[in-house]
Amino acid sequence: MKVLGIDPGVTNGYAVVSDVMGDRQYVETCGWTQSPSVLGEVIELKKYILRDFWVVVEDFVGAGPRNADNKRTIETLGFVRHLCALRNIECKVRQPQTRLAYVERADFLVPRERVHGEQEAWNQHRVHIVQAAAHALSWMNHLEGK
Repeated sequence: MKVLGIDPGVTNGYAVVSDVMGDRQYVETCGWTQSPSVLGEVIELKKYILRDFWVVVEDFVGAGPRNADNKRTIETLGFVRHLCALRNIECKVRQPQTRLAYVERADFLVPRERVHGEQEAWNQHRVHIVQAAAHALSWMNHLEGK
């Protein structure tokens, strides 16, 4: 099984968590972007995956007036849900608190060192990647009944 976790916002974190090594979960690919179209490209990778593939995206539960950042988060959430519906990909929208029990494990799985690119930017945006990985882990464990 592979789960693409997405932490939407002005900076979108994403992480594909896989358990194809048996009971061991690992982050297969991850990153951050400020462009929802990059998330679309990651979602499109589904056509190369022969096993169960899920997309899990954090819900936006804000109330009251909206600012530009709130609007961007809502638009990204809608984009992801729409693309998944078009591609017939299972997409689950999860409350932010469902990831909390998995943040420590996700922090362990997401690389701290950037292989390519600027380390400073990686350090700045890694928190979004960890949150995305935590959502993926949460959903995997939910499916497995853990």
